[in-house]
Amino acid sequence: MDTLSLYIITWNIAEQLPPATLDLTELLSLDKKKDHMPDLYIIGLQEAKVDLLTGQWGSVIKSTLKPYDYVEMNCVRLLGIVMYVYARERHITKIRNMETATTATGLLGIIGNKGAATYRMDLYGVSVCLVNCHLAAHDGKLEERINNYNTILASQRFKQNPETSSVFFHDYVFWFGDMNFRLQGTESPAELAAAVVEKRLDELWEKDELSRVRASGEAFSELQEERPSFRPTYKHEFGKTQYSNSRRPAWTDRVLFKANKDAYQNVTLDVAQTSYQSIESYVVSDHKPVFAEFNIKVFSHHSDREVTFQPIDTWYLDEENTAVCHLPSDVTPSIWDWVGVYQDNLLNLHDYISYIYLPHVRDDKSSNAGNNVTLRFPATAVRAPGLYRLLYFTRGASSLLGISAPFSAVHRTGDAPSASGSPSQLALQTNLGFSARFAMLTGLILMFSYYFNLQHFL
Repeated sequence: MDTLSLYIITWNIAEQLPPATLDLTELLSLDKKKDHMPDLYIIGLQEAKVDLLTGQWGSVIKSTLKPYDYVEMNCVRLLGIVMYVYARERHITKIRNMETATTATGLLGIIGNKGAATYRMDLYGVSVCLVNCHLAAHDGKLEERINNYNTILASQRFKQNPETSSVFFHDYVFWFGDMNFRLQGTESPAELAAAVVEKRLDELWEKDELSRVRASGEAFSELQEERPSFRPTYKHEFGKTQYSNSRRPAWTDRVLFKANKDAYQNVTLDVAQTSYQSIESYVVSDHKPVFAEFNIKVFSHHSDREVTFQPIDTWYLDEENTAVCHLPSDVTPSIWDWVGVYQDNLLNLHDYISYIYLPHVRDDKSSNAGNNVTLRFPATAVRAPGLYRLLYFTRGASSLLGISAPFSAVHRTGDAPSASGSPSQLALQTNLGFSARFAMLTGLILMFSYYFNLQHFL
């Protein structure tokens, strides 16, 4: 078995946009991990403002991780509940059968200010499910939080593989977010804050609702949690590290996990938590961010279907171009298979420049070794000189089966290739296909919902 590392962050950002001076280095532990970077970063936000035009939090995260060879695999969103999944580029063709689900548990059980956004994947032969949640708020709402948990579990179903159709059918489960569990009792905010200052955390931990419902089997009993050594993460004064007198302090922000260790014969899966911390120096929100690190066991030398591309010597702008990919015998193309053109400095699987569907261009020559397929790209596929790559996706965008080597796009007159085109040139390459139009429509709906301030309705 091999070991992969996961770095999970949960942070309720209280509808705040990232300040211009925000530095995520400490939150991502980049100053400590330059020689041992995590294989995956999973970043869960709650109460994220619907920032349709700029996507500032996503931009800050992406720009921070850009120098470290990470690719954004997906971003799952349910109104203010957002999860970003980043992987080192060397892993991205080993992440298969990606699927998402969302469950709204807010007002009337249909509004997404509360609920969960979930991402599942197969990773080197093991299945992983990631759940980012925001449960019912306020003291006295324990029963609603328990109901939220059970609603999320009952409603989320995954379609690609019956063996992993439910959250807990996966080999590994990581469930995190602003769970909003409070401290039982009648102490005032000031009394609880004083107990924290006096370092009476053991006494406060005995009042923790989440620990109690896990022990009673009412909710989250399937999952484990390392006991936090950090102070309660809520509620702080904005811009400060001290607690607010408006709410009772509590460990609302948590990371739980589960490993189905005996899912395979003659193999024992395992998860080891290596850290669980909160960082109080971040004062953007009234919550403090929490991060947890895990090592999981995956299969060594795991082999899966893989599409290869023949080298592309030169791609001529303003002309039709062809490429050839090889589909091994275990790859059967579907009507949803497509090949995207991407810039060489790959940052996001959704940032394609253009794409073609495979059924429209198939030119198969069958053999026992598989099929060679000729791909024909229109003259408009690439419009700026630079370095590019082709990516082959199957079943929509659920699995990335292959990546070509970088190739140069030039004018036949001999324009020198560059690592990327000018901003104005690259802007011309935007492909408003179905997925982009759908994303715009979804964004408008979210913006309309946000206009009515639904995130603060409860």
